[in-house]
Amino acid sequence: MSRHTNWWTVAAASTLLATGGAHADLLGLNAQLVDTNHITGSNGPAGDHYTIDIFAIMEAGDRLDAMAGDSTVQKMITCTPDGSFWQNSFGGNLSTNINPALFVAFPSLAYDSFVTIGLLDQTDNALSVQGIDFTAFAAGGAIDANNGAWFVTHDDAQGNADLYNFGCGEEYAVRVARLTVIGFDTAVHVEGLLQGKDASGATVTLSASLDVTYASLQFEDCNDNGVDDSCDISNGTSQDSDENGVPDECQTFDCNENGTNDGDDIAEGTSSDCNGNGIPDECDIADGTSSDCDNNGTPDECQSDDCNANGIPDTCDIADGTSEDCDGDGTPDECELDSDGDGTIDDCEVPPNYVNLNSGATYEFFDSAIADAEDGDSILGLADAVSSEVSLNFGYNCIEFIASGSVVTTASIDLAPCGSFNIEGTGFIDGNVRTAASGTSRIEADDFLEFDASGMVTVRTGSTLEVSALGGSDFEGTTIIRNGGVLSGYAAGGFGVENSGTMYMMDGATLECDDAQNSGTINAQGTVIGNLANTGDGTANGVADLVHIGDLVNDGTVNIYRGVYTLVGDLTNNGTIIGEIDTDPGRSTETQPGDGMNISGSFTAGAGTSLIMPHEYWALRIGGDIDIAINDAGNFDMSVAELNATGRSGSVQNIEVMSADLGNGPDGLKKGVAGNYPLGSLVIDAASTSNLVDIHDNDNQSQADGEAIYCDVLIVDGTLVTNGYKVYANEIVINGSVSNDNDVIIIVDGIFGDINADGSVNVLDLLRVIADWGQGGGDADLNTDGTVDILDFLLVLQEWS
Repeated sequence: MSRHTNWWTVAAASTLLATGGAHADLLGLNAQLVDTNHITGSNGPAGDHYTIDIFAIMEAGDRLDAMAGDSTVQKMITCTPDGSFWQNSFGGNLSTNINPALFVAFPSLAYDSFVTIGLLDQTDNALSVQGIDFTAFAAGGAIDANNGAWFVTHDDAQGNADLYNFGCGEEYAVRVARLTVIGFDTAVHVEGLLQGKDASGATVTLSASLDVTYASLQFEDCNDNGVDDSCDISNGTSQDSDENGVPDECQTFDCNENGTNDGDDIAEGTSSDCNGNGIPDECDIADGTSSDCDNNGTPDECQSDDCNANGIPDTCDIADGTSEDCDGDGTPDECELDSDGDGTIDDCEVPPNYVNLNSGATYEFFDSAIADAEDGDSILGLADAVSSEVSLNFGYNCIEFIASGSVVTTASIDLAPCGSFNIEGTGFIDGNVRTAASGTSRIEADDFLEFDASGMVTVRTGSTLEVSALGGSDFEGTTIIRNGGVLSGYAAGGFGVENSGTMYMMDGATLECDDAQNSGTINAQGTVIGNLANTGDGTANGVADLVHIGDLVNDGTVNIYRGVYTLVGDLTNNGTIIGEIDTDPGRSTETQPGDGMNISGSFTAGAGTSLIMPHEYWALRIGGDIDIAINDAGNFDMSVAELNATGRSGSVQNIEVMSADLGNGPDGLKKGVAGNYPLGSLVIDAASTSNLVDIHDNDNQSQADGEAIYCDVLIVDGTLVTNGYKVYANEIVINGSVSNDNDVIIIVDGIFGDINADGSVNVLDLLRVIADWGQGGGDADLNTDGTVDILDFLLVLQEWS
């Protein structure tokens, strides 16, 4: 049972006072907890802290345009008693001051205290403010305004209400503030005049207040799904069979006391449930629900055989000695064939298909040999006999099973949690293979192992499958490595694991071998240990966080859908690398900012390769040289993504300059244009000494012309040695050092709102709007809506120098 404090509503009081306009659609204020004690570092809050979002609650189709303080408001936002808000030195009082490009370098910026209408950063943000002095708030104090407001116009989409989870349901709301509060004993009081429009376009207003305490933010969430346990039970998401207020999935029903939930025992085959009552058979027998006259662990009601018609189940006849069962198949011998009439049924006259090398016993069938074997025994089976078996269940004993020759089998194979299956030749396995529920299962071959396309190999949760073949092991069908499972391969020649089918690595799975090859499809997460070659026919999909210890050579396609592919080695790209944003609602986690690749070594990309990461979420972090020879701008897209030189290799990093040097101006930021390779951001980490080089003719204009880098943001926390090559950026942050400041250039392309072009937005531009008021078009029509009006007036105020 866990006490959960993540994204939940506050059961706080809200006072609703109607003012002059309609108010049926504005419902008040509410709050959500964002996180607790999450800001670290020397500039973070001292001691306990928590971050909340304040929302205006409304109805579907409504929007919020402003939150204001009037003569009735004492303080719009304040901490009590004597508390304070935390402020980030890189943030500001408004959401328009929050630059998301800085989140990677300064993640705590996302938790700055600020006011807003809808948005959490400056992206497409039209927020304005009038008549509010933020001096005290900027120092951690209150916002005290009795004649001021922050607002957007009714055309700004950020004021539209969206659905949010509050309590056990959903409500339409618009965010009005994000606040990081210092101290768990510090409460927050918010009050103000809300103004917006309902679905019909009518103006609605409401005076509302809200008091939030940290204690009111707590709730029980034993299954960690972000929903109060009581809500899970009330809405039917969870069952509560014992009505103790705790979801059943958070409790263990373990009647046989083996440490495993009864339902899992039955699902995984550890326990049987022949009568289908959801209770393991052994528990039915133990508590008297079922009888078991033969003590074979199977309830009598599940046994209908009575071949000798004596009114007693065959198993009980055998158990009490009434009947013999020489072959142990559960059928009395008097009911089975004895062709020669010698008193021994045919099934017990065993040809030497299988020999127990320890006891000397011989058997006709595999199951019989396994059933009689003990831990440490070795069983020798004829290859033809093994190949003809319908199933090969190795049970639970640690047995060395040897097939005396090559095996071609369509049998389903259930491996033991120890021991081994050794093939003296080549193994062609065309059936399903499954490991035990725990332990280490082994399959070995003197020559080559092939798992055919029609079969499925399953490495179960918490278990290990070791495959060892001198010529390598090829997985041609479906391979599933479940959570905590390990697939380990060894080959003296060839690849320890070659996937030419479809492989699924679940969360926590591990693929381990010196050298692996993928010529099919691998959906990877968890851990890969060893070098991986992704062939031209191969597709490697990063579906969640993946740690790969080894080198990656990509001749095919690598798709990153979500998470970070951490490569502790070098990456050589001769194919295509694509960042695909995943918004699949069926997954617990979509693509997040900062997802992408983190390479500790060097990144080398050939001229004909592709690197496509067309979203601001993606980051490509490289610790060694960044050697990109791509010479077709259509094969490169990182125009809004991050390229980060981390310096993790421990040596000087060479970074290839790729773009044609077009001089100072925005043209170099245009993606897809021949010779242009713009970046969203270039970050030189504190540990990196980055050296700009021009080895490849990326822009196809000859090396004599020299190339450059164009990016939206340049951040240098370490050392950047430009070597005379230029870096053009809209924004430059230098916390480290640059060898030549003249090589780092701010892109200049005019100033928005500077109507008279005097270099700043000031009263002269305001007067120009007034002079052209009501006219159609012209320089004063800043929003290009065809009329010089109040909207252009507000834009001048917004851009005021």
